Amino acid sequence: MDPAVAAAASGGAPVLPDLVVVLRNAVKVLRNTGEGAFEDVTAKAGLAGDPGGARAVLLFDADQEGDLDLFLAGGAGGGNRLYANRGPGVFVDVTATSGLAGDGAPYGPAVVLDADGDWDLDLLVTRPNGPPVLFLNDRLLRFHEARGWVPDAADGSHGALTGDFDRDGRDDVVLSAESAATWLRGTGTGFELRALPGAPGGPAVTLDPLLRGLRDLYFVSGGVRLAARPAGGFGAEALAGGGTGDGAMANALAADFDGDGAEEVVLHTPDAAIRVLAFDAEGRGAGLVLDFRGVIRNDVQAGWSNLEGRDAWVEVKAGPFWQGRRVGAVSGFGASNPTRSVFGIGDAMQADFVRIAWPDAVQQGVLDVAAGVPVLIVEEQRRPDSCPLLFAWDGQRFAWVTDFIGAGGLGFLVAPGIYADPDPTESVKVPARLVAADDDGRLAFKLVEAME
Repeated sequence: MDPAVAAAASGGAPVLPDLVVVLRNAVKVLRNTGEGAFEDVTAKAGLAGDPGGARAVLLFDADQEGDLDLFLAGGAGGGNRLYANRGPGVFVDVTATSGLAGDGAPYGPAVVLDADGDWDLDLLVTRPNGPPVLFLNDRLLRFHEARGWVPDAADGSHGALTGDFDRDGRDDVVLSAESAATWLRGTGTGFELRALPGAPGGPAVTLDPLLRGLRDLYFVSGGVRLAARPAGGFGAEALAGGGTGDGAMANALAADFDGDGAEEVVLHTPDAAIRVLAFDAEGRGAGLVLDFRGVIRNDVQAGWSNLEGRDAWVEVKAGPFWQGRRVGAVSGFGASNPTRSVFGIGDAMQADFVRIAWPDAVQQGVLDVAAGVPVLIVEEQRRPDSCPLLFAWDGQRFAWVTDFIGAGGLGFLVAPGIYADPDPTESVKVPARLVAADDDGRLAFKLVEAME
């Protein structure tokens, strides 16, 4: 088995990607020293006893506390494992209580998505001999298998990738088998099975070679590209891929490796040199190149997003173009993409806005983002108060009194599936100096929802 590799951001500035490498019989954790070298810190990380042999390695924030946890999907005869990140580079095995161990049958590559739209990250794990399994996140490092969400006909796959293929703002999945591929359209309560005529199977990536705001499917085996349609989905006619696919079962990922604002495809074939496929630039539009930086704590705010912003949901609007996808989404046979993201915007010179839903559920909008140069977006908590705000007429203006109804939410999480009862009542004392009758002799108050 070739090593499987995932990259993660380590603490400090600048952000230095570390590596988790899965071998046949071991897992290695390599810390980036920042000097063009990596240090083996496997024992310190708590992973010296892992048996290795996993078919997928994912680093994602399973519990939304700002660091990246480690999920390993078991190969033949091996179970899934979840390691919780308990500090800088230290992991603890929480598989037994996580609900992710599985049933002992073989599992394959996995993808991260928010299948049920509840602002936490779920896992869909492929199986070579049956439909993929969806594990929904109950938070607090607990998951459960969502039975009935995935059609039984989605049988036997070796790879998966995610994207918003119907442009409805939800995560979809493409499953790749050896000689075919299928599209699982996410509905928020399950998946609908859609055919992909012309798809040859094998590892695939999504990319926008002409930067027109539509992401095609590119299948490495045979170099086949399915063109995305403006209304969603893909054309039935397969197009020339623009590369030199030769049928070899190479793993693949797409990213802007040369800094020209467009994506290339990197192919890794066992026992062969790594190849880079570039696509024809004729007729290419403008590309928005975005880097992300999540915030744990800085001088002005606290947050709970990992430093790379991995798995944040990003939407881009430029004129008629609207598109959304997840940062660092998986492609190929379980390859985690770099977090630098390219969005094609056609003839536009800038995006009207970029909207980010960070992993800690903070929402942020950035206006008039220029194309052609990398833009770093740092998480910013612009709405520091989610409670309603009370204003009172003081005779001259509406003056701020206080925020209140702090306990009037929909209930706080006590344990997986158990929420506290909401209490929407609260007594608020308004100082006499802030209250004056208007011309009609009435007292006037205004209530403002800060999150709107």
